[in-house]
Amino acid sequence: MAAKTPDTHDPAFATELSRELNLFHVTMMGVGMMIGAGVFLGIGTSLSIVGPGGTILTFALNGVVAICSAMSYAELSSAVPRAGGAYNFARIGFGRGPSFVAGWMEWFASSIAGSMYSC
Repeated sequence: MAAKTPDTHDPAFATELSRELNLFHVTMMGVGMMIGAGVFLGIGTSLSIVGPGGTILTFALNGVVAICSAMSYAELSSAVPRAGGAYNFARIGFGRGPSFVAGWMEWFASSIAGSMYSC
């Protein structure tokens, strides 16, 4: 005989997402998102075009840009402690119209990047 499945609409059976991320988890998620798959795909291409010295220089300069971007987002996130990321930053700085465009551009860019990583 099959067991009875619980009624998920019952308020006594309410579930909630786990909120157990610590500093290490969040840091590793951020590092993983910043690095992405471009590091692994770009090494072979850059080695074939510019050689080992140019590859090291390119990755060092990209690291500087990534650190500047990360520090900017960290400063903005501490100044605007709300969910929404770049949309909220653009809304406060530029108003509702440009922030609408910025939010959709961020969504579209993330969709394209995700599809490129899956190839």
